[in-house]
Amino acid sequence: MEGIQRYTTRQSEACKLYVTIMKAKYDLAVKYDLETRLWRYGIYAAIEKLRAHLKMEHGQLTDGVRSAWKKFISTSVALYVDLVAAFKAQWPSIRAGGYRRTAVSPCWHRSVNYLGDLKRYEQMYLKSPDTPASGVLDWSISRRYYREAAILCGESGLYHNQIAIVSNYDEHFLESFHAYLRSLTVKSPFLSAKDALTILFKTVEKRLTAAKLSRRRGIVDAQMMKMDFIRMHEILFTKVSTEHFPTYLSEFASQLKYFEPLVTSDSDEAALVFLQFASANGSMSQLGKFTATSEQDRDPLKDHLVSLAMHVMTFCLSNLLKSTSSGDENFASLSQGGLLYVWITLFWMASLEEAWLTYLQQPRYVHFWSSLANFCNALQSVMAEGESARTTLEDVVGVEILPEDWELNGSMLFTGAFRSKEFQSLLHRDAAEVDSLVDQHLDSRGMARLRAGDLNATRRRLWRILQVSRLLCPKISHLTYNEETGRFSVVTHVEPIATLGEPILVGVEEEEELEYVPHIGEESTPAGSEVDVIVDEAVQGLMEAKRQLNSAIDSRNRFLSSHKSEGTQSSSRMVPGETTIVFDTNIYLYWLDGIVDLANSGDWVISVPLVVVSELDGLKNSDDDVGLAAKRAVQFLDTEFGTGMESERSVRRKAWLKLQTSQGNFLHDLRIRTEDWTTQESAHERKKNNDDVILQCCWYFMQNARQPKNVSPVVLVTDDVNMKLKARTMGIDVRDRTALKTLRGERD
Repeated sequence: MEGIQRYTTRQSEACKLYVTIMKAKYDLAVKYDLETRLWRYGIYAAIEKLRAHLKMEHGQLTDGVRSAWKKFISTSVALYVDLVAAFKAQWPSIRAGGYRRTAVSPCWHRSVNYLGDLKRYEQMYLKSPDTPASGVLDWSISRRYYREAAILCGESGLYHNQIAIVSNYDEHFLESFHAYLRSLTVKSPFLSAKDALTILFKTVEKRLTAAKLSRRRGIVDAQMMKMDFIRMHEILFTKVSTEHFPTYLSEFASQLKYFEPLVTSDSDEAALVFLQFASANGSMSQLGKFTATSEQDRDPLKDHLVSLAMHVMTFCLSNLLKSTSSGDENFASLSQGGLLYVWITLFWMASLEEAWLTYLQQPRYVHFWSSLANFCNALQSVMAEGESARTTLEDVVGVEILPEDWELNGSMLFTGAFRSKEFQSLLHRDAAEVDSLVDQHLDSRGMARLRAGDLNATRRRLWRILQVSRLLCPKISHLTYNEETGRFSVVTHVEPIATLGEPILVGVEEEEELEYVPHIGEESTPAGSEVDVIVDEAVQGLMEAKRQLNSAIDSRNRFLSSHKSEGTQSSSRMVPGETTIVFDTNIYLYWLDGIVDLANSGDWVISVPLVVVSELDGLKNSDDDVGLAAKRAVQFLDTEFGTGMESERSVRRKAWLKLQTSQGNFLHDLRIRTEDWTTQESAHERKKNNDDVILQCCWYFMQNARQPKNVSPVVLVTDDVNMKLKARTMGIDVRDRTALKTLRGERD
């Protein structure tokens, strides 16, 4: 205990010295990045020691040791509070000095984030021993600090990632999902959030699997619906199990009624749910694995995303139209969640590239555009007399900043309109005014104040819906606006014989005659009937096997047709820097020295499937020669990739070595060592073996090939005969370990 007390005291004294220098010489602090050094060497180094101590003591600390660490945390918090106050006092001179690192955001945003980290670590590691193991921990202080940092510097993905972490602790999965997407779609993205998203998807999938019985009994709640929403976005993000999307969407659409309490609520929390829905859809349009860019080559994933957005939009508009028909001229009874979803989604649609517009103008969405026109015509009273339409999205947003704008600021999706002029002018005021602005937007729990009951904010949201709808009219052929009458109308084209006459103009009064016909796989379940998507596992497995077999045959045919002029597959060359090599597990066991030589040469890109690491971890405990070989292989991989420990962060990794998951993501280190397929919906997916996963990793490079046709994008090295047959069926270049002996010769 005395050793811990001496260590924490020494660290605290070092931290005080850093703070003293930064308070006295801000230019020196910027030049040498003392703020980062303070955290890394003063605070975080101690936190790593605390973690190691907890692990050694199996999570149980004596009262004296706990008291010493609590004192260190509280001292560190006090230091950062003092540092933030000093930065605020120097803010006027800092702005006048024009330091590059603080030219955009208030200079104390990083220290505010560190305060959030300290309060989070205090909850995680130093909770009172009297707190039950199942006791609910309070993350509100950490969330408040993180969200404040995100307001002060919306372009940093780190702060949104930290918000996602504490939301995960509270099992607020939608908020966590939204924050992870935000962290990846800002100017300075936090790329590790991709790996965290993968973990979140698995957690949600397990929860939905456990909730199947409740769903079959008709027990569905809003939390389950939020997880359904995340599950559909997982398909868009990973491009895995895309064939299930129509089923999930049909189920989700038929159960939107369970959101009625949320969409009709006037609370900020309810409104925030729909803001997160809309923002997530927009972010996914940038992050999803979309491929096609032209109308001739349609992308089903884009179609899926638009369908999801339209279903929720139609649901929100339906509720809003009910409220407008009640004769409320002040629109006080309108759903704020619905308004937020509608205007943000319209904003997203107006920001989309031209390649997306064809997906928005499909005939099955005429009913939606008709509902929008009807709603907009009921809103004309919110427009000032003689007010002209805005010509750009920036003009629409720049009139007045609303609370939700702070939730979207920094996102690359809205960069075209949120050019940060107004945001920067607000954040460059005196520190007291900036603090007041933050307090207006955040409550004590760190939740956004969206002013759901504010009539002025309601009318500004309605005004935005009108203005963005006008901007959409030239882009969307179904929607028109008449400047003379000031009314919106819907155009529906005569199909399939469009040459018989001019397009038919349908006024909104005729809206009820327009029938909304969903596309195949998107049909809603009739009212009163149960949704039953449970299929016999044997049949489902056969269907999945048939689909994969057809896919493999098609892939093989495409591969052969593209290589006819070059002879057989073996004529493809392995080229350093162009060809990625994937080694099967048996090569790591019996030819590790060859792999090590190639890895050290730096001439070849080597991808290590995470499932290979899992197999080696399972084999290393054996007492025979295989176990010894597996231990050597694991030591090699741990050395090359690291295990995520703080002490390894200064080690320079080899850029040509990659650690790959089955979903096409690449990990930075081996903190995550396994993948789990038991939560997959398909029985065939649950029974997938490790060979299939390694082949899936190889297929990723085939799909994303940019090499000339006579160069192999990927080569699988294995001595497994069955695996060779599977690989050749898929068109993957496969060789045995004798190739290792010739690679150096090929290079020369």
